[in-house]
Amino acid sequence: KKQYDDALADLDEAIAHESRFGELFATRGLILLEMGNEEEAQDDLDYALKIDPKQWVVHYAMGLNAYRKKEFDEAIKHLSNAQRFAPLRPEILYTRSLANYEQGNLKRAENDMDSAIQVMDTKDKRQKDAKKFLKQVQSDLKSQKK
Repeated sequence: KKQYDDALADLDEAIAHESRFGELFATRGLILLEMGNEEEAQDDLDYALKIDPKQWVVHYAMGLNAYRKKEFDEAIKHLSNAQRFAPLRPEILYTRSLANYEQGNLKRAENDMDSAIQVMDTKDKRQKDAKKFLKQVQSDLKSQKK
């Protein structure tokens, strides 16, 4: 709910009690990225990877950050790593679909977005945008075939 300061305070307290749990650092890194504190976020993400290299939140955060910087190859790499460790997380598939689309990989974009929609909760607010985007990708694929 974008209450970042409260979330950071809770995470700091949790880390004070359990400093070897990678997901805490990964989540704090993701929140710091959302707040625009990229340098501080990267420190947390790097540390989370040292603790737990299979922590999907780290790979997702790094992929999301790369996507926002328009570093689409890097985004796809990180998001693919995240998906290896959490194959049914819609946010991973959704973001990787967007990155693939930007790279011109329309079939991959279609597959990822379709998969994201399949695993999204019916109440997920992204579902409407995901379906609209999927239709756009499918339209682009048809145009490509002509």
